[in-house]
Amino acid sequence: DSTATRTTIYSYYSPPLEKIVYFTNLKSNNHYCETILRAIGKGSMYSGIEATKNYWQKKGLDVSELFMVDGSGLSRANTVTTNFQASLLSSIYKDSVFYKTFNNSLPIAGKSGSMSNIGKGKLIENNMRAKTGYINRARGYCGYVKSKSGKDLAFSVLFNNYSCSAKEAKVKIEKFLIELGEL
Repeated sequence: DSTATRTTIYSYYSPPLEKIVYFTNLKSNNHYCETILRAIGKGSMYSGIEATKNYWQKKGLDVSELFMVDGSGLSRANTVTTNFQASLLSSIYKDSVFYKTFNNSLPIAGKSGSMSNIGKGKLIENNMRAKTGYINRARGYCGYVKSKSGKDLAFSVLFNNYSCSAKEAKVKIEKFLIELGEL
């Protein structure tokens, strides 16, 4: 009956998107990643993927370098180039509001999240923010660093099908990240 009086039992207000993105990136919360993608797609993962690709294409990125099947990156079917990731980061950097929110959500080298043990006592400590990822013999590090020369650099490192152990791969990448900060 449309004339019946309704009583609200409970209302829950979501935290602002900025806080959701912060928690998602800092804690690598894959469930949140999937939920954000579906929210972008108004309930549909496929629509979220299409909306995401359309957005970045309008920003001038070559989305043929991005193949998404989920929002978290856990599927082995996801593929992306380092060129796309670095271009995406550069595009974000040019948008001061978007950049501030996104950059603040990234773990800080030597301090927080998945970057907390990387670069301690080195130049990149507090000067590098990056999102990390790992799945079956594939590692990724993607973010920003203020280099020794004072330049803000966007970077993307993907390390796939390596012949060394996972621990050795991590050490090699972290050495590279430390050297990147020395530029």
